Amino acid sequence: MIIDSNLYWFDEDIFESEEKMEAFLASAPKQYDTKVHAGALPDGRQQIIIERPQGFENLNYVQGEYKLETMLADMDLAGVDKAVLKIPGCQEWLTLEQCKAFNDGMYDYMKRSQGRLVPLAVLPPYGSKAVFAEM
Repeated sequence: MIIDSNLYWFDEDIFESEEKMEAFLASAPKQYDTKVHAGALPDGRQQIIIERPQGFENLNYVQGEYKLETMLADMDLAGVDKAVLKIPGCQEWLTLEQCKAFNDGMYDYMKRSQGRLVPLAVLPPYGSKAVFAEM
């Protein structure tokens, strides 16, 4: 059995909702010379760009790259039987509500993939009762 232990997952709903996009951009840290912004690619897809330090892109989320059908087709093409889903980079700043949406989305992918995708939960690093309840 071939297992990919590092398959990125991102909430595609963020690209579809102005409210979710604004909340995501607002939650990203601005300290440490970080710049976070959204823009469109020439083909019309949205992308979120993280620059740290400003002027140096080092993390981009591109609309459409995290669709279940695409992920499964890519796994089939590469001969991967299962994959562990993880959040690419933004887990360090997500709010609890955002974490819940990411966790619910990854869980949905796990169910719809018939167990081929195995999610790692994401939580803010605070030991509150609400965080433990989500865990």
